Amino acid sequence: MADTKVSKIVEGVNGNVVIIKKVIEFLQLFLPLTLAKRLVAIVLLAAGVPVPRVTELSGLCDRSTRSLLKSLREEDVAGLLAIKRGSGKKRRTAGLEDEIIAEIERNNYHTRQQIADMIQEKFHVKVSVATVGRLLKKRDQKTEKRFPSSESRHRKTACILRQRAETADG
Repeated sequence: MADTKVSKIVEGVNGNVVIIKKVIEFLQLFLPLTLAKRLVAIVLLAAGVPVPRVTELSGLCDRSTRSLLKSLREEDVAGLLAIKRGSGKKRRTAGLEDEIIAEIERNNYHTRQQIADMIQEKFHVKVSVATVGRLLKKRDQKTEKRFPSSESRHRKTACILRQRAETADG
């Protein structure tokens, strides 16, 4: 009797891809995307849907789906809905940020491109202008927010650097 229910669920899942996508979109109102996909995958795996089909329907990678199935079989349900940190890419300037900021404060740089070139020359790390902007913004979030969005990024950088020079001299 249970086998017929599972086979009906599997048949229903195969025919209703659109509904599963809508369910994931709805869950995103309350959960992060990763967790919404994981929740749908858990339900599909518990219903007996094969791993390749769950991977296709949920949008998770094959490795994650197999890991979820293994956890379900081992009854390690507590950790299934946890989002773990630390799997992202490290910043190129990790460990150098304080030295970069000190170098910026010691010298006279007017644009983010000049700062990016300085980082390339002195620290042998190639960074984009946007990365320099994030670095400056992280250090001076309040200063960065005062500028209207219509001002150019070069003018913002020059103003931030000018303010730093004034505070260092004063």
